[in-house]
Amino acid sequence: MSPFFALFRCALFRCVVALALVSAGPWAAAVEPVMGWSRYESYGPYVSEVLDARWLDATRARTLPVRVRVPSGVQEVGAQGMGAQEGGPADRGSHENVEPSPRRYPVIVFTHGLAGSLDTGQLWAQHWASHGFVVIHVQHPGSDEAAMAQAKNPRRALRKATDSTQYAARLRDLRFVLDELDRLRTLHDEAALERESPERARLARIADWAHIGLAGHSMGAISVQRMAGQNTMGKGAQGPGPEYEPRVHAFLAFSPMARHAQAAPQFAHIDKPFFSVTGSLDGRGPVRRGASGSEAVRVQRVVPFEGMRGENKYFLNLFGAGHMVFAGDASRSTTASDQVRDFEHVRITRTLSTAYWLAWLLDDAQARAALQEGARYVGQAGQFNLKAPAATP
Repeated sequence: MSPFFALFRCALFRCVVALALVSAGPWAAAVEPVMGWSRYESYGPYVSEVLDARWLDATRARTLPVRVRVPSGVQEVGAQGMGAQEGGPADRGSHENVEPSPRRYPVIVFTHGLAGSLDTGQLWAQHWASHGFVVIHVQHPGSDEAAMAQAKNPRRALRKATDSTQYAARLRDLRFVLDELDRLRTLHDEAALERESPERARLARIADWAHIGLAGHSMGAISVQRMAGQNTMGKGAQGPGPEYEPRVHAFLAFSPMARHAQAAPQFAHIDKPFFSVTGSLDGRGPVRRGASGSEAVRVQRVVPFEGMRGENKYFLNLFGAGHMVFAGDASRSTTASDQVRDFEHVRITRTLSTAYWLAWLLDDAQARAALQEGARYVGQAGQFNLKAPAATP
């Protein structure tokens, strides 16, 4: 591809997205069903257990609350709850009509945004777990819900929760979790591990160490970008940034962020699959001073995808979707007046993200082919762009 054509394509993409972000009007119509997408839209065959724990990073004397969702068996076809209600078969307390499954499952680590908790991401995690993924939610002390709730001076607490120390702590939290997964991979005394930590023992038995994904919302999305290879070292910096994490095989950022319109080169060395998810009203977070609302959204959310080169990069922009929809927290996912529209936003996001994980953590050729048709599935609800190779026949 010539440099001129590349610049032209980038400029054209910016114009199209900017126009959509500015002009996206009221919800036009529900998404029409597209052949083949019901597999990802419906809850999968697995039920899951939820195990809450606190993991101590002794090197930092820092304790992390974690929530581990583990697929524990296969729900019989026709059993009650198979996608009939929000939550579907995931996280069910009763395991009636469930057959144990001996297979190993890919692992997705989820990191919340500012003032988040272990409940953040549950709408996504329940669906992913039902399709055969282990999901580990990590709560980050200092920038979590507890830190903000206990603050006597909210403005000062906000500054403290978003300073460079907290961003660094989050990266170390995630690296610690990956180190724990590595440690479990080498442990063979299952009885001792069961006494130490039941959720770790379960992970040691069922986790697929060769296929790990990382997802995060807002402040968590920044960690995802850094660990995917975003390089913020300045003009002329080469290769992935110093926080790059080779143990992760695919990345997903809800509300991705770039601080200014010229930041695209920072993302040029992200070479693994990456899915950016945002909405036309997703305008919170650090932005360039003086930027208008629509420009702020475009700068924050579009530039990372623009800057990524190569294949297997995906971008979803849902018209009318606000910031907290992408937190995936059922208790506070939306404050919008149009609940039907927000339900559609959740449904589309859940469906496409599930197809993405199946494609890149389970090497599912059918899911990769479906992603090629993602724009048809999204329809009038938003935009879906991709940088991807042709589907394998």
